[in-house]
Amino acid sequence: MFTNSNQVVCLTTDCWTSVQNLSYLCLTVHFIDENWKLHKRILNFCPLTNNKGETIGKKIEKCLEGWLIGRVFSITVDNVSSNDVAISYLKSGIEDWNTNPLKEEKLHVRYCAHILNLVVNDGLKEYHSSIRKIRSAVKYVRASPDRMDRFKIFIKEAKLVEKSIMQLDVSTRLNSTYIMLESALKFQKVFKRLGEKFSKYVILNDSIPNNEDCKNTICFTRFSKIVFDITHKVSKTNFVTSIYFNEHCKVLQAFQKWIKSSDPLFGSMAENMKVIKYDKYWGNVKNMNILIFVVVVLNPRTKFQFV
Repeated sequence: MFTNSNQVVCLTTDCWTSVQNLSYLCLTVHFIDENWKLHKRILNFCPLTNNKGETIGKKIEKCLEGWLIGRVFSITVDNVSSNDVAISYLKSGIEDWNTNPLKEEKLHVRYCAHILNLVVNDGLKEYHSSIRKIRSAVKYVRASPDRMDRFKIFIKEAKLVEKSIMQLDVSTRLNSTYIMLESALKFQKVFKRLGEKFSKYVILNDSIPNNEDCKNTICFTRFSKIVFDITHKVSKTNFVTSIYFNEHCKVLQAFQKWIKSSDPLFGSMAENMKVIKYDKYWGNVKNMNILIFVVVVLNPRTKFQFV
């Protein structure tokens, strides 16, 4: 299918390191067939000798040559320096192929969900102590069936409805942290009772989440919810990158609204996140891939709304 001279594809990459400290690259191709059906296929899942940009670039180039893929429209990657080097390496190769519709100029697309995570993680640092307390509390409760059973008893004593119990997050994944915080906030009274009944808990976990911790967490989750929803949407395999412009506008509008918030804590957090991280990546249109705007203009469903 890729030998068709008219077939243009988009690529996405994902690099990760295993618990054995081995690096891997997953290269995925996205394309639309002659029946206008969107496809997604993993081209290669292979080990990397190191995480250097040139190594990644050469591995991608070799894979494309093996599949006889020459017409690459875009490559979406995480926002890390090694990927910048990899894209630069591939740009020179694609220029030699002379088959890219836009040459190599607009090849590089930064993974928007990753940038959103960077923006929110910057705000996470400001409330690290409060979130750490909640994480420790959840970890303590979920450490054994006996603790979980006692926690459920405290839930009933507090006259709360137990629809779902808390989940411990993966600290490097913002979405899981949001889910943990959202579920844990419902049990503020239960954590307090836990600290009163079990002095060992306080000794092991420094202290229970107090009112200030919960206030900070509520403030943080208000923004992270929007990011959670947007990340979930743009990460789906049946959604194309062009939908992101709408979501980008939602984030910008949220920042503009929250900076003017009557809550000084929330307003300060929103302003810091926008100025320090958001503006760095999306504050200047020149720093964004212009294709994000082109697809909106060409889309008849949104043309009159945005132009």
